[in-house]
Amino acid sequence: MSAPKVTTPASSAPVSLAETKAFLEIAADDTSFDSLLLELIAEKTKEAEDLMARALVTRTLKWYLDDWNANADRIIEIPVAPVQSSGFSIEYYNSENVLTTWSSAEYELDVISEPARIRPKSGYSYPEVYDRLNAIAITFKAGKDSPTEIESDIKGAIKVLIANRFRFREDESIGAQVTDKEAAFKVLNGYRLRYFA
Repeated sequence: MSAPKVTTPASSAPVSLAETKAFLEIAADDTSFDSLLLELIAEKTKEAEDLMARALVTRTLKWYLDDWNANADRIIEIPVAPVQSSGFSIEYYNSENVLTTWSSAEYELDVISEPARIRPKSGYSYPEVYDRLNAIAITFKAGKDSPTEIESDIKGAIKVLIANRFRFREDESIGAQVTDKEAAFKVLNGYRLRYFA
């Protein structure tokens, strides 16, 4: 089972350049580190999102499956959170190898739970799919609409990771900031998506 792939990236980062510079006590008009800081923001955001199995700011993803792989309760869990209900669709290659959209009238989508879940509605079953790789494609949006909606401790943890990497960029093995990094990872791990499917 492959991981969902980003098809439309987030329009902004969870932590802005201005926030990062303020955290690092770099003057707002000092642009000498801007390029490096933007790289570190992207790097540490991805590190945090991968650890938590979360999308922090809204992006569109596509998740490919070879088969439905539902559990005993006929449920499929989506391995990224939080999933939004808008823009959700399921396509599959039917028994005649024709790409088909599964009608949302035939399945339930639960975006309240984390991980989000889908299953056929009562009286329906998963459609038969053609025997091929990536026979099913689930398209969905995940993340929060604005960085202002992201939990402050997540943003704080990302800023700590950025600061640690920035301050010790020539030798990240220096141990002075290990405690800060461990504290940041502990915060992020507390938000980790518990995925059991």
